[in-house]
Amino acid sequence: METSQGNSVEDILHELKISSQRLSGLLIMANGTHSKLDYAPKDGDVISLFPAIAGG
Repeated sequence: METSQGNSVEDILHELKISSQRLSGLLIMANGTHSKLDYAPKDGDVISLFPAIAGG
């Protein structure tokens, strides 16, 4: 996905019309490392989203 330089993960998710309510339940990873919504991806970064799970 192409996006404007400096956009955070949160900005990108809002562009994709993912609601704030759904954001609270996501695990965000950038290049395989835990990340936060304020992370600004760089060219070539891979952002992965995973739903929060519970169990045991």
